[in-house]
Amino acid sequence: MIFHCHGQSLNNIPIDHQQHFAVAYILSSSITAGTFLITKDKKKSIAIGFMSTILLAATKELIDSNGSGRSTSDDFFIGALGAGIATITISITL
Repeated sequence: MIFHCHGQSLNNIPIDHQQHFAVAYILSSSITAGTFLITKDKKKSIAIGFMSTILLAATKELIDSNGSGRSTSDDFFIGALGAGIATITISITL
């Protein structure tokens, strides 16, 4: 059997999606870690970090839909993906 492996390139992912993912990742991991420093409760920190980032992503898309930007559900879901992966990653280190 021969397998052909091709590396994935960020060139195929729109820069806007990369930005939404990165900002959500940074926000979620920062909020989760900061909350853990205050509460010392891993589950509460994870919930607050993830949910606050989701709320921020939804708020940003709502503001964009009112005419100050381009609102798409893809942007929200990309942000949610970034928040989820960040929450998983940071929860391993807590």
